[in-house]
Amino acid sequence: MQIFKYISIVALLYGSTSCEKDFPITLPDVDNTLVVEGTVNQWSPDLNYVILSRVVKYFDPGLNIQPVSNAQVFITEGVKSGSDTIWETPVQFKESFVKVLKAKVPGVYVADGFKAFVGKIYRLQVTTPTENVVGYSELLSAPLLDSLTYKEVFDVDGKSIGYNGVAHHNDPPERGNNYRIIYRINNDSIPSLWGVPDNQDFTFSDELINGIYRDRQLRVKLEKSDTLHYYMASLDRPLYNFWQSFSSAQGNGGPYATPLKLQSNIKGATGSFSAYGIAYKYVIIPK
Repeated sequence: MQIFKYISIVALLYGSTSCEKDFPITLPDVDNTLVVEGTVNQWSPDLNYVILSRVVKYFDPGLNIQPVSNAQVFITEGVKSGSDTIWETPVQFKESFVKVLKAKVPGVYVADGFKAFVGKIYRLQVTTPTENVVGYSELLSAPLLDSLTYKEVFDVDGKSIGYNGVAHHNDPPERGNNYRIIYRINNDSIPSLWGVPDNQDFTFSDELINGIYRDRQLRVKLEKSDTLHYYMASLDRPLYNFWQSFSSAQGNGGPYATPLKLQSNIKGATGSFSAYGIAYKYVIIPK
């Protein structure tokens, strides 16, 4: 998850920067910080998982990340009833999130047959010998992603230099919709989808595009025979705030930068618990 990258950057800046006069800087203690990346969605059971790990030391040259394998992980489903939430907890949902593939993927918790549904609220509970973590997220309807096309791009001399993907998206008339985009080229693997690097993800709201049909051109170069995979998700406001603060923290560089606090939607750890209403399209550039 890119949280790890942010922590390493902050540590590097504080550890290596100096000026004419040295000033003592006290960093927060992050030894053994529990990091949580949990997601549920209505589109693919493969994206219903919880990953637990620890950031061991700020100044570890390898930024030692250790998986957490001794936790109890519970996902509980609920529905709104006025201002309250009624929790509907089939036993198999609460007991079946277990660590899988111990030798290959430690710290990963999944549940065979677990399905999430639009309109439900989900509660994450993680218990370790030293922590109790809880987080909530509402699974909203998938975005109105109409289609995904491509557009040929030319240089100033009129010579073709490749293609850009174009996503066609309609925002509903109701205000307050929040979105997260992930796109990948020639790679449709989806584990840990929402933490992919290389600027292939961004988050936005409908504050400036409310009720508008939009043709969003992706500034990514595509060649003939490439396949563009485009994932668009609806998020509730707390989850949107998390990703916005995450992006701000990533861009808060410079030798005199002050670390920004992530607006996490979980308590008792660092990270997020994410319910996504996912829409997916792909397009192949012909030979």
